[in-house]
Amino acid sequence: MTTLSRASLGALLFTLPLAAQAASGSTHFLVSSETGGGGNTQSFVHRLTGTTSSGVPATRATSLGFVLLGGFPAAIETTVNGTPWLCGVLPAYGPLLGGSALTLFGSGLNQGPAQITIGGVTASAGASTNATLQTVLPPQLAPGYQAVTVQNTLGSATLPKGIGVLPLLDFPVAHQPNVPLGLRYLGAPGDLFVLGLSSGMLPTPLVLAPYHHGLQVDLATLALFGPYFVTDPGGELTIGLPAVAPVLPVYFQCLSFTQGPGWFPAAFTNVTRL
Repeated sequence: MTTLSRASLGALLFTLPLAAQAASGSTHFLVSSETGGGGNTQSFVHRLTGTTSSGVPATRATSLGFVLLGGFPAAIETTVNGTPWLCGVLPAYGPLLGGSALTLFGSGLNQGPAQITIGGVTASAGASTNATLQTVLPPQLAPGYQAVTVQNTLGSATLPKGIGVLPLLDFPVAHQPNVPLGLRYLGAPGDLFVLGLSSGMLPTPLVLAPYHHGLQVDLATLALFGPYFVTDPGGELTIGLPAVAPVLPVYFQCLSFTQGPGWFPAAFTNVTRL
């Protein structure tokens, strides 16, 4: 049972039949779920603040026959009818050196030969249905969130932050001045990493073989912290940052040492800015 709520809108797109592609129409329904206290619903791709007009009463609906085609990013990213549509990638993260099998989700994904790029690198197209397309993550040029694009006879579709390339740094919650903040490292269990912060960036990454990617933060103002050891089975570690309101940009980057094949023996993460 799904409850439409004026307090918060966690949009899910249900569609029947699967061939349908538009975000609205006689066979499409945009529904929502109450999150308790209201406010925002978010994923690592989008943050959605939803409201309904005063003329739309809250109602309840049940269904046994509809197929879930995508989450609320799909509702936001849907293009016009007659083009392919991407709404997600599983798994959501993959290693810098590639090799992970991926499933792309959406609709119109089996309309002619597909060309796939991930992080600007061509990926092979495998088996497909209207709603799914199989591929393999190619070695990436850089860590961090990367775009995924599919082009076929219908046109093209892109998820700007389609997959997170590990190891990476991010802020799961947007920074607010004078509010404590968590800086999140995503990698693999058993990783050891050193955190660097700087007030500037190098013009190009400084490659330090045999480490993958390169140092991007300015050495002149670089401060190092750690090392940190990742024990979480999911490879996640959050570093608490104090409540600050910096007057200058602060850039964060890690050097991650791993025992797995994903970026062995070590790689620099992406840079994230406060």
